[in-house]
Amino acid sequence: VKNQEQIRTTARTKYYENLEKSRADSRKRYAKNPELYRETQNKRNALHRDELNQRARERRKDPIVKKQEAKRRRKYQEENKEFLKERRQSPEYKETRIKRQREVKFQVFSAYSKRLSKSQMPCCNCCGENSHVEFLTIDHIEGRIHLSDEEKNLKGRKLYFWLKNNRYPKGYQVLCWNCNSAKGLFGQCPHE
Repeated sequence: VKNQEQIRTTARTKYYENLEKSRADSRKRYAKNPELYRETQNKRNALHRDELNQRARERRKDPIVKKQEAKRRRKYQEENKEFLKERRQSPEYKETRIKRQREVKFQVFSAYSKRLSKSQMPCCNCCGENSHVEFLTIDHIEGRIHLSDEEKNLKGRKLYFWLKNNRYPKGYQVLCWNCNSAKGLFGQCPHE
């Protein structure tokens, strides 16, 4: 255990001395037993998930990294234009996309319902409607006036993904369409 750090340092030094050869050797080892490497990596990632996620978030905020990622994405899209167009039009892709959107919408409704209504099921924060998730929507508690420019432009599925990615920020609630429409038209819901 005492020499473990010294062993790691020596291994890193040897790895970087001849980088191309080291990477080629790593690829060969991985090709022989990919399941073992994936399993080991998954265990390590599970142990340090929060730290890795924080490091990734910080890295993505870096403007240089953002530009590199955008450039890489554009290059990939240009090179694979036909394949991507074909894939987006396939029934499997459409079905998967719709399923994913519904899952995220349900997760968002569940998170806000737990927080505000103390309910395990998605429900309206005002009248308690929970028989059909399709009747529910996200409401801006203070209205759109107080939102940032980024948030003002978010609607529908983009809003749901944004809420999930930003860890369900305050200022939003789940309402049924009736309560949300009444609040928008009359300033308050008749149930209040």
